[in-house]
Amino acid sequence: ALREMSVTEVRSLIRDPYTVYARRVLGLRALDPLRPEPDAAERGTVLHDIMDRFLRGLPDLPEAPQVMVARLLAITDQVLADQVPWPSARLFWRARIAGVADRLVTDEAARLTQGRPAVIEDRAEQPIPGVDFRLTAKPDRLDLLSDGRVQVYDYKSGKPPTDKQIAHFDKQLPLEAAMVEQGAFKALGRAEVAGTSSPAALATRSAS
Repeated sequence: ALREMSVTEVRSLIRDPYTVYARRVLGLRALDPLRPEPDAAERGTVLHDIMDRFLRGLPDLPEAPQVMVARLLAITDQVLADQVPWPSARLFWRARIAGVADRLVTDEAARLTQGRPAVIEDRAEQPIPGVDFRLTAKPDRLDLLSDGRVQVYDYKSGKPPTDKQIAHFDKQLPLEAAMVEQGAFKALGRAEVAGTSSPAALATRSAS
């Protein structure tokens, strides 16, 4: 029986329930392509890893903007070298990230005046009362703000969801916010959520 589901799967459950049934009940998986090439999923994984390492390496004292940019690009080079076997993709993605580095650093400096990341890519689960079922989540980032509230972030490598999409089927951020308020994340305990956001500073197109 299906006893848990991630917040990212809820979108598929609402829009196309059969995909969840095929994957979680029937155990079906898509075949790997005969000739692997970079795709949106691969790009998203790489960009999330870059941000994960960047955020975990934040120093206690504020960094100068040029230092932050240099650290971001050094992490980018390392992640691309480790994870991306396609030279053309490495060059393209590196150029795209370098092109948005100043904006990303400016946005990050503004966020750090309000709080600090308290949860970065850490998994948590929330039991659903009355049923043998739990909801799981691994949020990109939860910031503990100076007023004790929490800001929920989900980094996007493409266009972030619209308010209409969130209202109808893209429930990841609202569900993560609800889990924060229920105390699912041990590093935070129960906390009020100030808001949710899907920064798209690392948005990039396909290298093909």
